[in-house]
Amino acid sequence: MPFLPVPVRMKSATLPGGASRFRRGLLLPGALAVAVFAALQVATPHAVGVDGLFHAKAAEMIRSNLPRLWMPPFTWLDLTSLRQDRFADFHWGFHLLLVPFTFLGTETAAKVAPVVFASASFLALYFVLKKIGARYATAWMALALLASPIFLMRLSQNKAPSVMLGLLVLIAWTVLSRRDLASALLCLATGWIYPVVPIVAAVAGASLAGRALAEKRLPIRGAVAVAAGMALGLLVHPDFPRNLAFAWVNVTESVTIRAGEYAPLRPADAFENLALPGLVFLFAAGRALTGRAANRPAALAFGLQAATMAALTARYARGIDYLPPFVALFGAVALDEPLDRGLAALRRSGRARAAAGAAVIAAVAAGAAVWQVHRGRVIVQRNSAPVARRLEAAAHWLEEHTAPGERVLNLSSGDFEEMWLYDTKNTYFTGLNLNFLKAESPALYELYGEVYQRGDMAALTGLLERTESRYLLASDRLPPPLLKALASTPRFEVVYRDRSCFIARAATAGDTTP
Repeated sequence: MPFLPVPVRMKSATLPGGASRFRRGLLLPGALAVAVFAALQVATPHAVGVDGLFHAKAAEMIRSNLPRLWMPPFTWLDLTSLRQDRFADFHWGFHLLLVPFTFLGTETAAKVAPVVFASASFLALYFVLKKIGARYATAWMALALLASPIFLMRLSQNKAPSVMLGLLVLIAWTVLSRRDLASALLCLATGWIYPVVPIVAAVAGASLAGRALAEKRLPIRGAVAVAAGMALGLLVHPDFPRNLAFAWVNVTESVTIRAGEYAPLRPADAFENLALPGLVFLFAAGRALTGRAANRPAALAFGLQAATMAALTARYARGIDYLPPFVALFGAVALDEPLDRGLAALRRSGRARAAAGAAVIAAVAAGAAVWQVHRGRVIVQRNSAPVARRLEAAAHWLEEHTAPGERVLNLSSGDFEEMWLYDTKNTYFTGLNLNFLKAESPALYELYGEVYQRGDMAALTGLLERTESRYLLASDRLPPPLLKALASTPRFEVVYRDRSCFIARAATAGDTTP
């Protein structure tokens, strides 16, 4: 017998035709999720962010390496801790899922895949809401979907959290409902998709706490299943044991870095993105703490999970990747009953009053949804390049004018993903994260800091010499004063320019390559 009770209305799913009715019930929430995420993708011709391009290219690399289900040796960032003998495909499982999308082209894959993956994660949320007996599952799913524009933007990136969200929600439910084999397999999958071990452990641990409350004993079997799944996900990996070091770096970076997505939300952003989830959480917590939640074990589990995600979001902007769905689950188990009573009272108030009330609720919900999608589109545009294939022409120029394996001094770490998308002939100075350069080549990192922060052209000349690079790449991702200094100094000669970047070399270089 499953732990979580199935409401009477859901028993029809076990009768002839019940499964088909449930599948038809997925159409509305599925269409809503697809429509929202598609609306965000068409807000920009470029993939949302740049990391998604790296993942799409990695998937293309795996496809080119078939029947081997892993990337060929990673040889493009040998001055960083991502050098060939240390590199591990930290998102290997995510890259496998991306492989079919690469037949559309890498840039198209980076825009289509997030719509599919994020929508699938929200269908997983809807499935769990139905399984826990939520009377208004579509409404709770919509609340999670439209609670935060930054949340929408982040799930629109071609990154692993778009898949991990669904996995975490399913782990929360399977552990709580004593489906130990399923929870073990899901935990194994997280080790391949995105091994954020502390978050997976926190979600599973909260569900184990709820299960202990229901069973009046420690759920040893459930804990063993979770631990075994997580361990196998790390051990059964094509890059074992290097992937373990990457998992550790991921955890330590989260503790030490306080910039970008690792920094807290700004106060204005926090209010806009956390006000609605915060109110729902507080009302749900009020009912749960006073013993009025209909399902106390589920309320304990989902409440702890929502609180964990809220604490993560308070420390890191990226914590919001998982917050709204767990708040929706907590709200569903704690607030579904009073919500149903309130709507029933409205229905009993008379036909005219009920119709007017329903119209007001619908208008407010539709207006809020349109506004949140609009704000999400604005944030997507702010975090994306205004043109597609932004560095393609520059990458092809370098392919034509450099020798195989020649290093390019890219002055923005974020440009690596787009250059690598089109040019795998060259190697690069830095990429993905400057901390990889700092860990492997601290002296070069310090010299780079002199260039980036102070615009020191003598340091840049030294950097070219020490990295044995002929060409540097400067794009519109760099601070405008640095771009102006680079373009005007007699130390360097610009040999290529377009609207997004220019390529330069030391003016004293002796070769005659144009």
